[in-house]
Amino acid sequence: MNTYNEIPWLRRSGVCTGLLLANLLTCGLFPGILIVTIVLLTGDVYYKVTEPDGSLKKWGTTNRVAAILIALVYIAIVTSVLLSR
Repeated sequence: MNTYNEIPWLRRSGVCTGLLLANLLTCGLFPGILIVTIVLLTGDVYYKVTEPDGSLKKWGTTNRVAAILIALVYIAIVTSVLLSR
């Protein structure tokens, strides 16, 4: 994969950011964080920016850890709500 246009749409930073925003704006009703976490666990997410060597810049470890931690909190909250009924 040499260009941003060759990256699958779900692995693009803008799409993943949009999914996270949709999750936030719907107060978790849309499970965007879970989708992004699965994408991150199965591969890289790419920015539309290139590194000095010409490769596409990827989400770093901080992004991955933050998404996984947010997903765990999301799962804990949803589980708590469902079990309290």
